[in-house]
Amino acid sequence: MAEKEPVSLDALNGLLKERQRYEEWLAALEEKRANTSASVYQRVQADYQTPLREASSKLAEVAEGRRGG
Repeated sequence: MAEKEPVSLDALNGLLKERQRYEEWLAALEEKRANTSASVYQRVQADYQTPLREASSKLAEVAEGRRGG
């Protein structure tokens, strides 16, 4: 089985920034919820949740790899 390449610190920081960006966008969306139609809110929230989950998943994989799992 081939070993995975170690993830660079720059790549890790990039993933952290990506996750933070989506978290900030979701927080801003939540602040505007009262003035946003339910359908638009749900669609935009889903648009942000998907890449947030992907970034979080990648971070979890990196963390597991760094722990030797």
